[in-house]
Amino acid sequence: MQSTVQALTIGQWAIRTSWGEDIVTNQSDEPDRGVARFQIVREINGRYYWRLINPSGTPEARSTADYATEDEAVIAAEHAKRLISHAPVTRS
Repeated sequence: MQSTVQALTIGQWAIRTSWGEDIVTNQSDEPDRGVARFQIVREINGRYYWRLINPSGTPEARSTADYATEDEAVIAAEHAKRLISHAPVTRS
């Protein structure tokens, strides 16, 4: 896997992965140790999806849908965040 990283502005980076995703991140968005985060990813086709990144930086989950705009993906990620924060853990 090969990625291309380019600086957009001070503190903001764009990463183009070998499979065609564009990932934009801000240095201020770097995860704190012990904190998971949602990340919005732009696919090569111009659509967006969210993914949940664990504190180690590894993707754990992603949206099952993709979205026409980044704003729609952010709204969907916020909705998923609310759902997860209220989800009980049950044993089988």
